[in-house]
This record gives sequence, structure tokens and C-alpha cells, in this order.
Amino acid sequence: MADYRINEETMDKEEFRLKVKEARGREWIRDSFQLRGRRPEETLSVMFGMVNFCEKLSKAVKCTQEP
Repeated sequence: MADYRINEETMDKEEFRLKVKEARGREWIRDSFQLRGRRPEETLSVMFGMVNFCEKLSKAVKCTQEP
């Protein structure tokens, strides 16, 4: 999984945006290979599973961050 953390002292916003864009491109390619040959219903099921996982991960990260 991509690491989107940024060190503000060493990376500017444009460089960060470029790194995120590159990581998303790699992830889209990976996901398209995983979904290749599946029926539409299976594809939707996998996609909703990914969304649910991301939501749970986001909540877990928020719980571990300092207020």
C-alpha cells in the first residue's frame, strides 16, 4: 500500500501531489488486474469491500491519532 505521509521540510505540495498521482496510477493498474474476468456483480462486491475496508481503516487511524 502506498505511503502518503509527507515531511513538510523536505517535500513541497507539488512534489507530494505527483507522488500521490503516481501511487494512484499503480493502484488502479493493480486493481484492474484483480478485477479482470469477473462478472459485474463480483466487481461491485469487491469494490464495496474495498470501500468498507478503507472506512474502517480511516476510523482506526483517527482513533490512534493525538487530539
